[in-house]
Amino acid sequence: MKFGVAIAAGGESRNEKTEQVSHPSHYAWLKDLCGVEPLDICRHLDFNTGNAIKYLLRKDKVDGNKTKTEKRIEDLRKAVFYIQDEIKLLEHGTTD
Repeated sequence: MKFGVAIAAGGESRNEKTEQVSHPSHYAWLKDLCGVEPLDICRHLDFNTGNAIKYLLRKDKVDGNKTKTEKRIEDLRKAVFYIQDEIKLLEHGTTD
């Protein structure tokens, strides 16, 4: 049985939507550069460290209405948030 590609209301195929979830384009540059995706790295780290790494690797690659600089600053702030949260957890002895 052969399956066709269904087109979603927004004009994207289901395959394109799945690709955006499992292999987002804003991380593709890393795979092209060295053959790994952030998920390959982050799955071996704790939650906060993994998220910080994810935002550092994403840089300004996410599409949106912000300038490249605004996106970069936002991603850096997100990374700092997760790093600071991990420091708090470690200082209070709530992580191993």
